[in-house]
Amino acid sequence: MSDGPHRSLPMRPWWKQAALRADKSAFDVSECTEAIEVALEREFAQLRPSFLKGLKDAHEEPGLFSPTESIHLQKLRPETPLEQRVLDNVTLLSPEEMAKAEALVAAFANAMRNEAPRFNKQIEEHYRRKSDAIHAGRERERLDEATARADVESLARRLLRSDGPRAAPALKKKAGLDDGVSL
Repeated sequence: MSDGPHRSLPMRPWWKQAALRADKSAFDVSECTEAIEVALEREFAQLRPSFLKGLKDAHEEPGLFSPTESIHLQKLRPETPLEQRVLDNVTLLSPEEMAKAEALVAAFANAMRNEAPRFNKQIEEHYRRKSDAIHAGRERERLDEATARADVESLARRLLRSDGPRAAPALKKKAGLDDGVSL
């Protein structure tokens, strides 16, 4: 007997945990949302500090900022596909949007909104192979609902903080009787 398709999911552990929570109806949508937020934060915490510094330097560049003409952005060399997708979201901002203080937060939040469905689809495809279409559809619905509730703006702010190293969060395990299923 299997513990579920999430065990053999070829993804990082934080996405497996999100799949587990979406699969088990004992977890409500808020707990699935928490797992999605942790997974997104851990995924984006892998961005290099030098890459983030380059983005911040480009944002703080004096004068009119044009994303395609910024010296700092031209110097940035994304080393991972995720860094490239974040950079693409930054370059899509207009000069007026980049003039706002929260421009990088908006770009990161958009990148997170674009990344989460990609992972949700990958989880659904795995469930379709290892289980049945009904199970996979239910899994996808719960993941999509949890993703829609995720507070990506606050996640983006935490990732862009410059007050030291970013610690990757972990989901809190339920240990006691009072930590059981919410009623």
